[in-house]
Amino acid sequence: MKKPRSKKSEVLQEYKYSFQGKIWKHKSPSGWHFVTLPKELSKKIRNVHLASEEGWGRLKTCASIKSTKWETAIWFDSKLGC
Repeated sequence: MKKPRSKKSEVLQEYKYSFQGKIWKHKSPSGWHFVTLPKELSKKIRNVHLASEEGWGRLKTCASIKSTKWETAIWFDSKLGC
C-alpha cells in the first residue's frame, strides 16, 4: 500500500501487508467482490493510515496477488470492525 503524496514532499513511502482471506461476492446486482481483512490487521492499517482515509472510511490502495496488481480501496466496515 502506498502512502498518499504529501503537498510538501513527492516521496512515496510504501507499506506492505500480507494476509489470507476468502473472496466473497456482495448480494447487489453489480456483484462486487470483497475480501474481509482480519480484525487485528484492520486495526493496524486504520491506526497507521487514518489521516489518509476519505469519506465513508475509504482508503485508496494498490493490491496484488502474485504478479497481478491493481488499484482498489479498503473500506472500513463498522459493523464487523474490520
